[in-house]
This record gives sequence, C-alpha cells and structure tokens, in this order.
Amino acid sequence: MEDTDSADITKETLQEQYTSVKKSTTKSPVLQWGELDFTTEPIADFQSNQDATKATFWDQMIHDGLQLLDDTLELVDDSVERKNTFAVDSRDIKLHYYYNKVMTNPTKENHAALQAEIAHRVKVDGIFDKIFDAEHMELVRAGNTAPVQNFDCLRSMINLFEEKCEKMDDYSLKYAKAFVQECETNTYKLGLESSLAKINNACPE
Repeated sequence: MEDTDSADITKETLQEQYTSVKKSTTKSPVLQWGELDFTTEPIADFQSNQDATKATFWDQMIHDGLQLLDDTLELVDDSVERKNTFAVDSRDIKLHYYYNKVMTNPTKENHAALQAEIAHRVKVDGIFDKIFDAEHMELVRAGNTAPVQNFDCLRSMINLFEEKCEKMDDYSLKYAKAFVQECETNTYKLGLESSLAKINNACPE
C-alpha cells in the first residue's frame, strides 16, 4: 500500500486501500467486516479535515491506469516480497522482542523473560493439543477451518477457556479457529456441553 504521503487519498477508495493492505500483509490476518456499502468512497473523506472533492474523469483514469500497470507488471508483488522477507508474524512479536533483548542485553532478567515466554507458548500448545485431537488441530494449523456462524458457541468456549485455563492473549488467539471449527462441527452433532467438557478435561481445577 502506498503511504498517505505518496498516495492521492482523494482518488484511492477504502476498498482499494483494503485490497492493497491485504495483498501486502502475509504474516497477519487482514479483516473486513460490518457495513461495506461505503467502501467505494475516497480515503480523504475519512483521513482529512474535509471531504474530498470529486476527481475529474482524467485524474481518475490516470489513477486507475497506474493501478492496472502495477498489477500487470507485479511491481507491488516484488515490493511485498522484499518487505516480508524480514516480517514477523504478529503472534510472534513478543517472542522476537524478548529474543532481541537477550541478544543486545543478555541480563538475567531478559533471559528469564525469554524463557517465560517460551514456556508460555509450549503450555498453550499443549493445552490445545489436549483439548482437540490431532486431526482437528491439523486442520486449524493448515487454515482449513469452517467460517464462524455459531457465535454463541464460540463465546461460550472462549469464556470457559479463560475461566478454566488462562486468559487469551496474542499467542493463544492463534488457536481461536480451533474453537470455531469445534462449534461448526462437533456441537452440531453432540451439543455444546460435549465441546465444553473437552476444556474442562484439559484444564481441571
């Protein structure tokens, strides 16, 4: 995505911005939800002190033509690939933060913080592997899960997990789709209580 210093926000729409960000981001999920009937409006309507003036026909043609040229020549793809060579998954930011602290300042406290983060991640992985079987977790890790529809079930499972196991954080949220998959499959057959029992068994009091 072009930054607001170089992009003409009077011509680029919210939808174009979303598409550009989604294409450029490979280490974190880029989501779009809610009312989408206004995404054809220019960014300037939301990121400036006054509404954008309507672009002239030729200005819009030039903007659209440059967008098409970028797509055709895959110029954006090359830039994205270079940037993502050094990108970090959003779920791993804390781990990289503590690791870099140890590398630049290897104090006892920094080593302890890194070890605690690693131990936490191992614990979370173990809890989810205990709650769900290997086939279920394989689908989750591969990203082949069902879309969320049963929000009541999802809310119940997350609430019980936080009550019985631990509060969801940046790392454990990577497994939220495990709850989604459970709610869209197992609960349809066996009911919510059966799914909640898996959490109770994995994190007994």
